Amino acid sequence: MTNSVSAEEALAADLLVSVGDKSTEAPAPLPLPPSSGLIPEEKRGLLGLRNLGNTCYLNSAVQCLSQTTQLREALLGGHLDHSDGRTCAVLTAFRGLLSQLWSPHSEEAPAPRNLKAAICSGTSGAESIFAGYDQQDAQELLQALLEALHGDLLRKPVEAPAEDPELSDDEKCWRQAQQRDSSLVSDLFQGQLCSEVHCAGCKATEQTLELFWSLPVPVPSAAGTLPLESTLEAFCAEEPLEHGGWRCTRCGAQSGSKIFRLWRLPPVLQLHLKRFQWRSPLPSSTPSETPPPKVPKVAAPQEVPKAPRPALPEVKESRPEAHESVVPGEIATNNNSNNNSNTTNPSAGLVVPGGKMLDLALPWDQQERMFNLVVGILQRIRVSPDDPKFRSVSSSSEKLRRELLDLRGGADLLLWAGFREAEGRYQAGGDLTADLVGSRHAELLAHALAERDRIFRKERDARIEAARLRELPTGDTGPHLRRWGGLLPGFGRGAQRLFGFGGGGNLECSKVETRLTLEPDDSRPRGLAPLGLGRWLGSGSPGARSQVSEYELAAVVQHIGQTPFSGHYVAFCWHEPSRAWFRFDDAGVRQVETKQIADEALTGGAYVLFLERVSFSTEPPLETEPPPESEPRGSQRTSL
Repeated sequence: MTNSVSAEEALAADLLVSVGDKSTEAPAPLPLPPSSGLIPEEKRGLLGLRNLGNTCYLNSAVQCLSQTTQLREALLGGHLDHSDGRTCAVLTAFRGLLSQLWSPHSEEAPAPRNLKAAICSGTSGAESIFAGYDQQDAQELLQALLEALHGDLLRKPVEAPAEDPELSDDEKCWRQAQQRDSSLVSDLFQGQLCSEVHCAGCKATEQTLELFWSLPVPVPSAAGTLPLESTLEAFCAEEPLEHGGWRCTRCGAQSGSKIFRLWRLPPVLQLHLKRFQWRSPLPSSTPSETPPPKVPKVAAPQEVPKAPRPALPEVKESRPEAHESVVPGEIATNNNSNNNSNTTNPSAGLVVPGGKMLDLALPWDQQERMFNLVVGILQRIRVSPDDPKFRSVSSSSEKLRRELLDLRGGADLLLWAGFREAEGRYQAGGDLTADLVGSRHAELLAHALAERDRIFRKERDARIEAARLRELPTGDTGPHLRRWGGLLPGFGRGAQRLFGFGGGGNLECSKVETRLTLEPDDSRPRGLAPLGLGRWLGSGSPGARSQVSEYELAAVVQHIGQTPFSGHYVAFCWHEPSRAWFRFDDAGVRQVETKQIADEALTGGAYVLFLERVSFSTEPPLETEPPPESEPRGSQRTSL
């Protein structure tokens, strides 16, 4: 591969992939019998998938990818060159399943058994998530499957040409990704996002660029129907930064604002509609004093609100997450933080008496023991609020010292919980009422889960970086990737298993079922008007200069139920050979009238949307347009 490879060549049927010691060609197609026995071309690809036992999440994801024309045609028509020893189990199984779905001979729904086994045999952590036959999250499966396919299809790194001093930072970031970490998957799904942080003090603007494969957009709460554009409005809305979690590197001001801008748009855009919210319930011993949980209305991205006591603190919410970029040995930074001690650890969100931020910069196993101990102490007070023996603990207790007081921040955590040290004991203060105990218990549980996710996500990113480092003989990993935003796979499941006492791990899940739709358009074959993204593109961005920013709906993963790990998943896909919409429900497949597709697919359960750029094949993956003539005054641009 050379630097002159175009999009058409990268996506062509003679796709080259670095993946093993031996050169193995895709099996030659079998000689076809007389045409009378063949399934007509316009009816191929309309097979369902057998359910292996709660595997509808897998079936719906596979059907959406199967109907992604460029991905399917490249995989089924390509020549695979195995050159570095990898087994490519997921790629082999996925291609085999596509061959069955698009076979001109078979009319029987295949079983995705080999693909599921291949996903579960990897080293990315997916084996522990998708093993067994419990219902899982279809978006998490898509994430794991595309990551595995990307790894199997990685191209050999291209020797970087001499650096052009006139290239902008975003162009350098993009080119490095294309040269060193590209595949058919990234060609199709990878875009670029820009976050701008504006300081209210010195008026400086800092831009941070990152790559994405899916946009996790918030779903506004509404009783009726909202346009799909409302999710992008919320994602790209300006967000104030004024709660002490951010500090300007230039003037030290702590007041500013943050805004997301789309920078480069991929040929196929995935929108992850963040419908699910996780909350830690308050004690059942005071039901009359505890208001029922309310789903917050999300009109725009904003700081995670601190719920008034005794309201329920949010654990996982339907809003864009801070897009962290964490590399081993570096301080964590994100779009609403700066490199200071209060932003390297989410414990900074807990304030101890005196206004000091709680800092627990410890390994997760130590933090977990600390959280378990303090939550357990609060749990006993919740059960017996008037029993004095539960409102006092000895500071000489071996367990208390080993798992809390002798660790960094342990005493501060106990002070935060409402205890005061006096005469060799930690005594619950008189202001630690039943309501406040319940609120502290719920807040600490939610905080512990968020901290667990942050640490595990950092470890996952480190594994990705380590894998990429092994692929690059120069030792240069290029731009850091945060492809998915949002939370780790398994967050909800891990949250429910984290604490094992007194119902402490029984998180409540609510679903925002606002219906998001596109305008009908009878003049278009798909029956829906395209989604225009131009107004969310950054000024001077390559996406804005390309003048191609309209996207047509291609597929929908729809969830029926109340939590992502229960209920049922189906897929609605545009079938290009027959130019019609179809509903895929495990082994069942039926056509959907074009005029009904919005009513059937874009319901309050629409969860992951696949949108194809109109005439996307005209734009090469390596942008060559000149950089913008000028940058915002006082701006600083950094590349991930």
